[in-house]
Amino acid sequence: LQPHHTGTLSHAVAEIPAFGFYRQRLQSHCVLSNGGLTATRREEDELHSGCLVFSDRPVPLSNKGLEFTLRIEGVSTCFDGFPMIGFTRRQPADHIGLYPDLALCLGQSVLVGTR
Repeated sequence: LQPHHTGTLSHAVAEIPAFGFYRQRLQSHCVLSNGGLTATRREEDELHSGCLVFSDRPVPLSNKGLEFTLRIEGVSTCFDGFPMIGFTRRQPADHIGLYPDLALCLGQSVLVGTR
């Protein structure tokens, strides 16, 4: 507990993320940082693919349904469109066939957004 300037006591609550990114196998142009909470595409001004990431566990269920927050901290001006986001029933596993050649070909998935 820490005293506030008003004389009341409170405690700092650290918000623990519900999940991070699966880090056992990454695509060639993906880098994780911030303890697996931040995904960055390497060479983002040259390549528009190669940074598909999975969460490390299912999206948590709340009283509002399935819910998560995504924050985009930067974008490249070299490409048109928005990033694609998707949802899949597949569980990530450390095997060579984890990532399809095209995100559109990921089985048991729904993708939102276009390039």
